Amino acid sequence: MELSIVIPIYNVEAYIGRCLDSVSKIFDLGLACEVIIVNDGTPDGSMAIVEDYAKKYPHIKIINQDNQGLGEARNVGLRHACGEYVYFLDSDDTIKAENLVTLFRSGYNSLPDVLVGNYSNIVEGENRHYLPAIIEEQSRVYTGEDYFNRYYVKSINILVVQGIYKKSFLLDNNLFFTKGIFFEDVNWMPKMLLHANAIYYKNICIYNYYLRQGSIIRSEYTLKKFHDILFIAEDLLKLSSKKLRRKTQKNIGYLAIVGTSVSIGRILKDNSLTVSDRKSIDRIFGWDTCHYFYIHIYLWFYKAFPVWVQKVLKSKYSN
Repeated sequence: MELSIVIPIYNVEAYIGRCLDSVSKIFDLGLACEVIIVNDGTPDGSMAIVEDYAKKYPHIKIINQDNQGLGEARNVGLRHACGEYVYFLDSDDTIKAENLVTLFRSGYNSLPDVLVGNYSNIVEGENRHYLPAIIEEQSRVYTGEDYFNRYYVKSINILVVQGIYKKSFLLDNNLFFTKGIFFEDVNWMPKMLLHANAIYYKNICIYNYYLRQGSIIRSEYTLKKFHDILFIAEDLLKLSSKKLRRKTQKNIGYLAIVGTSVSIGRILKDNSLTVSDRKSIDRIFGWDTCHYFYIHIYLWFYKAFPVWVQKVLKSKYSN
């Protein structure tokens, strides 16, 4: 088995049909492939649709579990995968099957830990789509650390769904998704990149990412999401204990501090920071490896005039 496609299912009755239509095209392209559907306790009619597709396509396997969240559903799929490589697909989006196979076949001989392509943003209800910035025009192999410093730090919108991952690479490095948090991709991607020895990149669009109201990243910003960002920032800083270049360590700090700063502004719109929140923020802001000049200026203002900075942030995000 060459490839396992893992698709978690939860409340996607309106979208799962188009997702599986796009996936089914891969079965005619000569790639030894399986599709693992993880029913994450969905309460709607999604699984009735999935079962109809499973009757038609024997490549589709179904795993049922109680609701545990997107991250754990992906983990379950990974543990059950038989493919040499694994691809994580969100059930409300679609793939470009021919391009996905082209990426896999063109990069496979490089024996990479990860094969990476591009994606297209599609704004539902507005009949428009656009491509994010192209990383490179030509195909190329990077180390994970180089890819992190060159591209991930500059564009947090590099997504899990852009990559096809070698299963043994994920398992050997214990690269599972954190259970029960929002923004699990933001938590997982830096860890994955900084463990990877070889990343094969090809300028080809493999994924259609649908932007719609109600998606996790576009929905209301809650205290749970704020606390998850603080957890992710502190978890990210733990990577600095690895043997990494100084530049990489500084970029880790940059991501943690900027992410936390933006989150403070968003949460102050309707909430106040607790003592525990402030302690967590102080630990993040007190990290001494990140010393970009403008970050230092921001930190000085935050420490010297915390109330004023919070008022500025609250004013910025209160409209």
